[in-house]
Amino acid sequence: MKVSSLVTLGLVAWSCGNPTGPSSTTTSVPPRPDLLMITPAIDGLKIGSTETLTAVVLSGDGTQRTVVASWSSDAPEVVAIGRDGRVRGASLGKTTIRAKFETLAQDRAIRVVPDYEGTWSGGYRIANCTWMSGPGPSYCKGLAGAVFPLKAVVTQSGDRLSGTLEFYTNTHDPFEAGPVEGAIDDSGALVLSGTISSVMSEQPGETRLSDWNTTLIGDADQMAGRFVRYPHFRNFWGWQESREDCEIVKVTRSRP
Repeated sequence: MKVSSLVTLGLVAWSCGNPTGPSSTTTSVPPRPDLLMITPAIDGLKIGSTETLTAVVLSGDGTQRTVVASWSSDAPEVVAIGRDGRVRGASLGKTTIRAKFETLAQDRAIRVVPDYEGTWSGGYRIANCTWMSGPGPSYCKGLAGAVFPLKAVVTQSGDRLSGTLEFYTNTHDPFEAGPVEGAIDDSGALVLSGTISSVMSEQPGETRLSDWNTTLIGDADQMAGRFVRYPHFRNFWGWQESREDCEIVKVTRSRP
């Protein structure tokens, strides 16, 4: 037998009898810990409104179960919470809601915000109009100081809002309409944006709405503030573009 064959046989015998040779092992994965969750995941609560929170345990195997937790609020004068998880926006401000179940706990920060929901109507004054581009004379001449009617229908869920905005001519004929959406900022102001389309076939176009910032005044059924319109429309001369800096004028809310 050749020497090389003897060497090979010796290596095979050694590896089979060697207890420290390669072996296959399985590494166990530790189970994931249970987690406590608060549902629904609300961040904002409209003042005066209520919501029922639920505590849910997410087990390490991925299953979920609803549990009876104990509830507390860091600032009950802002958000009051009952033993059943029912919360109510009592006053404007911020607080932290805590749910506890056995050894588990979960916090959720909640902000109570002003109520902007409803139908608003009134007017807006064009404080300044800047013609940006387009053939023919500037249509902005004579618009500074003019007041036109508007109407807004706003739906609110916490600190998020959506709805429709309508603009009218000075003879109260429909002029533009379209969807808007936005939120309530840290100061409590309503911030909206959207694109409003012309409803007049003789003057097609659309207007981009920007920098809408309004707040509640008086008995909270009146709104004050400002916004900017960027009209892009076609008139007798051709397509026109401009900027209109506007101020809210006596926009009030209709109660059901």
